[in-house]
Amino acid sequence: MNRLFPFIVLLVLSACGDRIETISESRQATGVKVGEVSDTSAIVWMRVTEKAERRRDGIERRGRVQPLDPELKPRDLEGSAPGARGQVRLRYGTSEDLSDVVETDWVAVSAEHDYTHHILLTGLEPATVYHYSAETAGPEGAPLHQPLKGRFETAPPADQYGDVTFTVMTGQKYVSADHPDGYMFYDAMAALEPKFLVPTGDTVYYDSDDPRATNIDLARYHWHRMYSYPKAISFHLQVPGYWEKDDHDTFFNDGWPNQQVDVMGTFNFEEGLRVYREQLPMSEKPYRTFRWGKGLQVWFTEGRDFRSPNT
Repeated sequence: MNRLFPFIVLLVLSACGDRIETISESRQATGVKVGEVSDTSAIVWMRVTEKAERRRDGIERRGRVQPLDPELKPRDLEGSAPGARGQVRLRYGTSEDLSDVVETDWVAVSAEHDYTHHILLTGLEPATVYHYSAETAGPEGAPLHQPLKGRFETAPPADQYGDVTFTVMTGQKYVSADHPDGYMFYDAMAALEPKFLVPTGDTVYYDSDDPRATNIDLARYHWHRMYSYPKAISFHLQVPGYWEKDDHDTFFNDGWPNQQVDVMGTFNFEEGLRVYREQLPMSEKPYRTFRWGKGLQVWFTEGRDFRSPNT
């Protein structure tokens, strides 16, 4: 992914007599994710951010958990990508130039949901590549920002066979990043041209990756810094996913509902479930299944949501 220039170029466009202010940078530092793809539907996750890229000059916290200065805020840290008020919409179609474009309505995002929004697409054609332009704007619809463009493919219908390659990953610990732009395995997976990715849990580590997520803001920061890596952004603009949670990206090692853990501060299991759904393109139910044609079906039982203290 090419680095964006650190300056902003303001353009003034004329459309139907109106002057629309546009900036040449994106305001999607945490990228776009497409998930829950079926033969006729998909969910697109978007988030508006203050800047085009993650913060690279912040205070670095990675590795074994150390005490965190209470005066420090997530925006002070390396990898932070603070959200911002604004609006989002998606333009998509089967033509790469979007000559057959379908547009969703503009929707406002707010701090309540960390400036994220999930767009449900329905009525899609099976076994079809869709191209999209994920667009954002300021709170009042201006300025317009540079969009992010990507693609995804829908599954074949359930009564037809179709060739499929997919990848699986787990244990994405922040301290293990092996490149300034993220993880080299994203390049390796992309080379396989997978139809989709299945992250099977521990996508982030709230409890054992520094800084420990002792409140909901720090929990969100774990997602921001992980998915603002350029390699992750580039990959997910081309490959959709089906995410499944485990213990460390829900709350705490081998955690369970209503568990109280002193070292986790005010953060709790229920907030962990909320943040997980907020930060990823998810269906309503945690347990779900998807067919990829006649020959493949994947199941997500999501036992972590219902684990008891005795198991």
